[in-house]
Amino acid sequence: EGRRVINNIERSASLFIVKNIFSFVMALISLAFTFPYPVTPAQLSLVSSLTIGIPSFILAMEPNDSLVKGKFMRNVFYRALPGALTNIILIIGVMLFYYAFEFPSNEMSTICAIIMGVVGLMVLHKVCTPYNNIRKILMVSMTLVFTVMVLFFREFFTLSELDFSSKLVMAVFVLLAYPLMKTITMGLDKMEKSFSAVKGRHLQKQGRHLNTSKRR
Repeated sequence: EGRRVINNIERSASLFIVKNIFSFVMALISLAFTFPYPVTPAQLSLVSSLTIGIPSFILAMEPNDSLVKGKFMRNVFYRALPGALTNIILIIGVMLFYYAFEFPSNEMSTICAIIMGVVGLMVLHKVCTPYNNIRKILMVSMTLVFTVMVLFFREFFTLSELDFSSKLVMAVFVLLAYPLMKTITMGLDKMEKSFSAVKGRHLQKQGRHLNTSKRR
């Protein structure tokens, strides 16, 4: 029971941390540069419910007897940070592009919401790996529901119809999401390995110093 609680909360927490990091950074940017927040409450509700709320509830309830590995906070942030940084970089890129070329703000918010949804589903995929039957059904269901909502319930979630140029911009930024997240993940891996190596050398020096002190 303890393993189930720890492992499942660890997975669910990663989904929430992505949104928290993104919201905090975007709030600071909006205050500092007087930019409007990139998405509307209705759009944020759509993304949050399908990539955070429903998945985290289901993941928290599933059976899980895997051994607890690593440190809790490290594991949570390791899963969440690439998604959060990917969201921040892509959303800022879209905002700068639209302000530079003076596109309508409603189209910008629609593109930002779709990008957040795609990145959120990518994070959900990472959290669900390795897949079992429950996680497969969850991943497919959330992807299908998100697609249906974007295509057929635009007005309810304040999503605007995009013209060809806006669709092209959206496609470019969506296609950048996976390689960007992969690059960020690889960078974090290298940083962690470098930190571990430095820490290991420091501990070795401390051990040698203690051994020398004992001999004296």
